[in-house]
Amino acid sequence: MGGKNLPTWFTGLLLLSCLVLSSCQDNGRGQHPPLPQQTPSAEPNPPASAQPQRKPARYPGFAGELFFSTHAAIGPNVFVQVRQPPEVAIRELAIGTLQALALAPMPGGLTSWAVRRVFIVRPGADKQVSVTAMVVLRHGYLEHLLTTQSAGKNHESVLAADIDALHLHVALLAIGAKPGKPMEYREENGRRIFVPPQGEPIVVQCAYRNAVGDLIVVPAQRWVRDVDKKQTLQHDWVFVGSRFLDIENTGKPTFFGANLGRVICVANFPVALLDLPVLSSDMEQEGLLFEANTEAIPPLQTPVSVWLSRREK
Repeated sequence: MGGKNLPTWFTGLLLLSCLVLSSCQDNGRGQHPPLPQQTPSAEPNPPASAQPQRKPARYPGFAGELFFSTHAAIGPNVFVQVRQPPEVAIRELAIGTLQALALAPMPGGLTSWAVRRVFIVRPGADKQVSVTAMVVLRHGYLEHLLTTQSAGKNHESVLAADIDALHLHVALLAIGAKPGKPMEYREENGRRIFVPPQGEPIVVQCAYRNAVGDLIVVPAQRWVRDVDKKQTLQHDWVFVGSRFLDIENTGKPTFFGANLGRVICVANFPVALLDLPVLSSDMEQEGLLFEANTEAIPPLQTPVSVWLSRREK
């Protein structure tokens, strides 16, 4: 093998080795980077017979089955997780690796398309997105379920994450989700008509560990309730997709609008990444329509993994 070809084969072999070594996981769908564990007590452990037998809540599916699981970091605190049976994983991994090797000599080396193919686009895979976040609000009116730390919206969002919202957009595209279009108001016969946001429905769940270390997984709607009826949120979010803005008046829209903090919204915004497919705020008359469901939300600063997946048809 000539010296000039060594980087191509080395890159391919390294990629294959890393994937194989990191892909085999135990079962429990929706795996994510480990949440911090409770600090062990200094007291001696009670006898095994005296310890309560707990079965932590687990994500259903694949119980007792051998599978491969891959975690691909799309950006800081944003991951795509792929699970599938080994025969599918090995076949798709081999195809993806060969494609990556074929593309390696081209300008740019391993293109983003090749990486996406190897890590993510696998027919028959069980795929979801995971965002590492933290509880920042338990009481008060809400505009968001999840916002970005840098946007300064923690006073109106249950969760905040140190992320670039564009990475979350890319991660949702990677699992096959289809973006739609944002809400808008239209003038008809002298009246303003609300047109709700559109997009593919996205299942949103929140995973965290309670005080005794059990993994708790709940629908994200449980942490949001109607201000008047005190009922938990009854709608799925839709993948609107947000859009780029020209905030510096340069003539070139380069700022991703969801980075204004509009990540997973419970009030309608034209730059929302995920929004509710109904009128969820009325700034002219009623204001904000949802609030934090305090009793259901874990303590402040609790680490939470937000899981997003496509709704099964």
